[in-house]
Amino acid sequence: MVDFTEIALSALNALGAEDAPSDASLLLDHQIDHLLIDEFQDTSVIQYQLIQRLIAGWSADQQRSLFLVGDPKQSIYRFRQADVSRFSETFTSGRFGQVPLDALHLRANFRSDPKVIDWINNAENKMAAADTRFPSTPPLSAVRPENPAASVAVHQLAKTDSSGKCVVELVQSLRRDAGQDAAKLSIAVLVRNRSHLQDITKQLTDAGITLLATDIDKLLTQPVVSDLWALTRALLHPADATAWLAILRAPWMGLSLTELSHIAMAADDAVIATGLNKASELSHIDSGTRKRLHDFNIVMQRGLASVGRRPISDVVAETWHALRGTEFAALDGAYHYAERYFHLLDEFESREGQVSAAAFEQFLETRYVSPRAESGEAVQVMTIHKAKGLEFDVVI
Repeated sequence: MVDFTEIALSALNALGAEDAPSDASLLLDHQIDHLLIDEFQDTSVIQYQLIQRLIAGWSADQQRSLFLVGDPKQSIYRFRQADVSRFSETFTSGRFGQVPLDALHLRANFRSDPKVIDWINNAENKMAAADTRFPSTPPLSAVRPENPAASVAVHQLAKTDSSGKCVVELVQSLRRDAGQDAAKLSIAVLVRNRSHLQDITKQLTDAGITLLATDIDKLLTQPVVSDLWALTRALLHPADATAWLAILRAPWMGLSLTELSHIAMAADDAVIATGLNKASELSHIDSGTRKRLHDFNIVMQRGLASVGRRPISDVVAETWHALRGTEFAALDGAYHYAERYFHLLDEFESREGQVSAAAFEQFLETRYVSPRAESGEAVQVMTIHKAKGLEFDVVI
């Protein structure tokens, strides 16, 4: 296992010293004619040295090009030794090592209204005046024609105020002002991180405002997915007592905690499946439930017999259908979550060849509920990071 720093150091070592280039360095020198470095403002010391060694053999008369792109005001990787001063020094000097550079300022902004751009330029001037370390670059210039209705407004809240309530009032006011065009108005709520959204999403939902959340709600938090995950674990590991108790508690069985306790006590070595085989002997459970347990056990044993012989995604899907899981998912309007789960399980199995419960759970932890495309009037909710490259009429 290595981190990014180790990889960069290994690459640097592979190229040899500046005065004693390695065979790898000499080989690359013949192969590389054009080098593009994006996000150059976040170049670390090691990365900077790596670029220097890659172009060490270049001369001004060769048909080779070095293209560096970056914005010093967007430098965010100081924590991993990125040094924005290297960008400024390179830009000012007009050269990188022995390679001369033409410095160009890209000032035209095609995305935002002139009033927004003026506000940003003014804010950056204040930041530069307050801190001399703030990078100095020419102001932005708006290309888009000015919209008379455009503005930037700041709403100051006390610590005791609800940011969610403020967002609801803003959305409702914006839609009232838009009148018949309210449905066409695209509104986004951006936050620094997901934890900031709890109050906002609750208030919007309570106000009856439809949301489109991008990478906010984890897929595993959806009840139908949680049940399917328990079913997958139970089929992969018959001795996983927690998973077996969970699927007996799921909607397709819905056993009470008392009934689960009786089954668990009847299990040998905590293997719940053996307790199911003895369900007919459990006098504390009524006859109707014992019959359902018998049928449930037949379905599960059939699924267990198929594990290892067929794709686990197929086995889980067929078992879930046989347990009437589809009916309950349809009642809750959650079938699309189940479809996404099966798609991810199939994708993971195709890629890994074999599904490990621990590895697939780690994979699921980074998967989120997909936005529903049919909600045209929805307010879109996402982190600032996820909003990169997107445009909206209104951003809160």
